[in-house]
Amino acid sequence: YNGTLRSGVPGSARPPPSSVPWPNKQVPVAFFEVGENETVDGESKANTAEVLRIQDLLLEILEAGELDLEHIGIVTPYMAQVKALRRALRGALPDHCDPKLLEIASVDNFQGREKELIIFSAVRCNSRGNVGFLADWRRLNVMLTRARRGLVVFGAAATLRYDSHWQQWLKWCDDHGAIGHAKAPSARAASWSTATGSREKVWHERSATLRARPQAKVKPTAQSRPLVIKSGLKSLARKAMPKVTSESLRTTKGPGPALKMSAKLWQPTGVHASGAKVTVNGSRLAGAKSPLLKAKPKAPRKVPALSVTPPWRMP
Repeated sequence: YNGTLRSGVPGSARPPPSSVPWPNKQVPVAFFEVGENETVDGESKANTAEVLRIQDLLLEILEAGELDLEHIGIVTPYMAQVKALRRALRGALPDHCDPKLLEIASVDNFQGREKELIIFSAVRCNSRGNVGFLADWRRLNVMLTRARRGLVVFGAAATLRYDSHWQQWLKWCDDHGAIGHAKAPSARAASWSTATGSREKVWHERSATLRARPQAKVKPTAQSRPLVIKSGLKSLARKAMPKVTSESLRTTKGPGPALKMSAKLWQPTGVHASGAKVTVNGSRLAGAKSPLLKAKPKAPRKVPALSVTPPWRMP
């Protein structure tokens, strides 16, 4: 904007939170190297090591009492990491904290939002240098522009440097002394990781057991049997229709063979056809030549013509 756009709030009015171990106290940006491999969760990705570091940092900030939960936002590009962070952080919060106030969301869901402190989990860490959709510069822009007082990023610089945009940002952090190494997870974070791993192992074992079981054969139920409905002195039986093929539907008028007389056609209850004989409830219908009953059309009713004499011819 050629120097015409200026911030309405001076930097002195928004000091960086002192409870965050900034590598450079004069720069409210920090990149903490974790460097432990990502894991695959379905079609998404997660990184347990980054979850543990973020949990320790969040608890340290809350213990200092400088920021409340509603002033902190945790952002990550993958939904599997969002779920892992929610399970770990909301279960580790002190009793006086409301877990609903802590906002943990994906990059796409955090657009247009701001927090005093943003903690970002990059997740990707692999030897192939695959950063996935972190290569989209718009996601990097969301990460950099959501914080008011400070930005903390956990990730693996060796993997992120394969992308040109991340390479430039990491170079800026290196030039300003804003790169540090994340501390080892605390005992409480490690205990959560062990418990979570045990639960996931049990879940996978149960899933494998269920998949290994043979499928049970389904026995015929009452719905697959002929349905008999009794009403007064009558009983109606609904039978399954026989299988009808394209050959059995051909007639002598069209191409192909004629309809075989041996083909079984569905008939209403009480109607029996055999050759040229048709009986209904035991009574034979005379003159019937078709196995199917056809109603004989009625002759049109004749209306006598009316003779009207004009009034001028009347006597």
